[in-house]
Amino acid sequence: MKIKFSKFSKEDFNIAFEYYKKESESLALKFKNDIKQSLKRIETFPRLYPRINDMIQFHYKYKYKMKKFIIQRIKMTFTNKLIKNSQSYWKEYTQHKFIKKLAKGTLPLENFQHYLKQDYIYLFHYTRAFALAVYKSENFEQMNASREALNAIYDEIELHIQYCKKFGIDEKSIYEEKESPACISYTRYVLFKRVSRLSL
Repeated sequence: MKIKFSKFSKEDFNIAFEYYKKESESLALKFKNDIKQSLKRIETFPRLYPRINDMIQFHYKYKYKMKKFIIQRIKMTFTNKLIKNSQSYWKEYTQHKFIKKLAKGTLPLENFQHYLKQDYIYLFHYTRAFALAVYKSENFEQMNASREALNAIYDEIELHIQYCKKFGIDEKSIYEEKESPACISYTRYVLFKRVSRLSL
């Protein structure tokens, strides 16, 4: 696919490309391929993805670091928009006593263990939500984007289980954990929205 830029973003792309090229040819090539893949996703999900020149500026400002998926950058941009539009809730969330005690190192171990087990349950339902995204996809590119997200979650789950073991939580206790009301409310809301909408 031919890369299409506005005058502004094409200039940014050329600057960034030359910058990486000075470090190594392979680094510049990786950057170019990354932008190509991002453009494909932008065409597939135009409302969810940022402008291409925003991504180029991000690469150039912080240097090029290959991530597992460029979608991580996209999610961050979308998350920042959500935070901006929900400041009162965000403040309550970030200033919660759980967060404060965790930062100070005074959170009781059993509280953190409870959080880890509930987070495992959350990841299970989060995976189901992306599976629904595959089902509702209108083409293979959309399916592939969701498949990549699912693969990333699977990797995260494996890491999560290993992390739980460090805090004295075995797999049996994770599987036997009952879902908390808060976790039920949040995950079912996400799944309900996925099921009820005709398309993503």
